[in-house]
Amino acid sequence: MDLTSVEDLLLTLLKYPLLGVQIIGYVPLTITQTPVQTPSKIKSTPRYTKSLQFRWLRTSVLSQLVLLVLFSAFSYLVIAPDQQTDAFDQYNKLSTDLVIVSVISFLSLTNTMGNRIYGYFTVRRTLAFWQMHCHQLQKIANIWSHPEFTNLFRKQVRVQFCWTIFFLHLPISTTLFGDLILTKVFGFPSKTSVFKIMQTENFALFWGLVFWIYLTYSHILLSNWITFFVKIYNLVLKCVIKEVEKIAKSNDAAAGNYAHDFVTLDKIEEVTRAYDVISGLVDYFNEKLSVRLVGEVWICIIWILGCIYFSIVSYKMAEIGSMLTNMFAAGMTMRTLYTYGDEGENLEQNRILLIKRLCDVNNLGKVGTKKLKFLNRKVINCKLSISPGNFFTLNRSFVLSIWSVLITLIIVMAQVRDSDEMGMPNAKSGEISNFNASKK
Repeated sequence: MDLTSVEDLLLTLLKYPLLGVQIIGYVPLTITQTPVQTPSKIKSTPRYTKSLQFRWLRTSVLSQLVLLVLFSAFSYLVIAPDQQTDAFDQYNKLSTDLVIVSVISFLSLTNTMGNRIYGYFTVRRTLAFWQMHCHQLQKIANIWSHPEFTNLFRKQVRVQFCWTIFFLHLPISTTLFGDLILTKVFGFPSKTSVFKIMQTENFALFWGLVFWIYLTYSHILLSNWITFFVKIYNLVLKCVIKEVEKIAKSNDAAAGNYAHDFVTLDKIEEVTRAYDVISGLVDYFNEKLSVRLVGEVWICIIWILGCIYFSIVSYKMAEIGSMLTNMFAAGMTMRTLYTYGDEGENLEQNRILLIKRLCDVNNLGKVGTKKLKFLNRKVINCKLSISPGNFFTLNRSFVLSIWSVLITLIIVMAQVRDSDEMGMPNAKSGEISNFNASKK
């Protein structure tokens, strides 16, 4: 396959991850179609090739520029003057709540707006990252571009995107409708529900809520873009494993056939070249996305801590809708963090499986045995791992270790809040925890 065909195929596979980062504005690139002229006297249907480009006058760019302007104007004209109201007065009763909600809000908005601005200033770097993958994968297209593998890969990418959208809708639905239903139907007290916001005609708070949902919750769509490239590496490794299995079976059936030995040598060289390409791409991935991956892990940790903490606070304040929203948001972020670790773990597991399959290859000549040993040593020594900046290896074990630390931190934060609540002057027993239930 030529480079144009490889990029066209990769963009077909990238459809949903690219759509996600276009929606949130982190990657302001667009798929463009270019007509291909074929010298022929017979008129035929025009053929188009796809390519990833940056275009100023496309929706993915203009929509985010408009959003940045509107958010800046909204923050200056509406949110700043309105922050003195009692819309979130329940979080001002305790200094612990006020500090944590301020830190979470600041970091979340800084992260999401910073990613959008960063996306515009690094367009050329993103295109170079994409072109690098296209050029390298074109060298080994014969291994991974079979429709059997690409169709299955496309289905996996689509399923992951659908699950991401599903988890994204959980906190959104409880924010917009859950609290409303609990307040109006079941009579639960809630001061910040959409129902009371509309009753008091506090449209500034309503639009602030809309901005918050879009800017913070939709951030998880970035995970589909990042893990897409790791999935590609896993796809190539699985195809390499299939090729090695075919070599082992064909050698057992055609032992002593010298003509077949030459074919086997070519296959071993092709498999070696494929592993070299993937090893280089993994190193390139770790180098170029190290800062972003480290930032993603930290943002996930902070967001999980904040959401679980405020789910506990909301429960004490009888804010059932807010509690559900924060629990779903924490679960959504946990799932995102696990996705990063799971793809990194799959990369290492596929490498180990490749070593096992190489050990099953027998009945090779002297030259074939030498090439096979060289490939086996390379796979054993050149490990494949997602290790941004060599700070940590992103796999399932790392994610599980983070969860154990998170549980400890949540317990400490809850104890600090309880001591802060008990130490408030002139506070009656249960006044702080139940003050919101008395305000109806």
